[in-house]
Amino acid sequence: MSTKWSNRYLREIVVQWFDRSQDTVNWPSIFDRFIFLWIAFDAWGSNESGQINDKMIDWVKTSRMKVIFRVLRNDLEPLLLVLSKKGDIPNHLGRKRVGLHDPHDFHKLMEVLYQIRNNLFHGHKSPGDNEDIEIVTLAYGILSPLMKPLVEEL
Repeated sequence: MSTKWSNRYLREIVVQWFDRSQDTVNWPSIFDRFIFLWIAFDAWGSNESGQINDKMIDWVKTSRMKVIFRVLRNDLEPLLLVLSKKGDIPNHLGRKRVGLHDPHDFHKLMEVLYQIRNNLFHGHKSPGDNEDIEIVTLAYGILSPLMKPLVEEL
């Protein structure tokens, strides 16, 4: 772990946002919980890597999360298969599309999750659209267990 984690404030940011993402009673919307989860993920990744945005995502592709993915891959398999069958996820601006064609490709998975995040954060996911609900639910169901061991270490 980075020496930055000796900073209690940084640790608490990750842990508190992650805990909020798990709270289905106070936050029943999957969109809310995914946003909270992403904040925890982003705080962990940016503080661990010293990078932000797509550079942080590139760092995550070779981080300890990749090892966690290998360990949890069988448990995540049903969600990964469904996400891979969704095909390419369009960019929120209609440009680049990215898809998880191989459900075991961690690098592409990180790009797909980032694409889903970007679409949601930039106003291209509707809480009333069933397809959007399904995609965000899949993204949450995959990212949450990948984050859990990292949060538990903090």
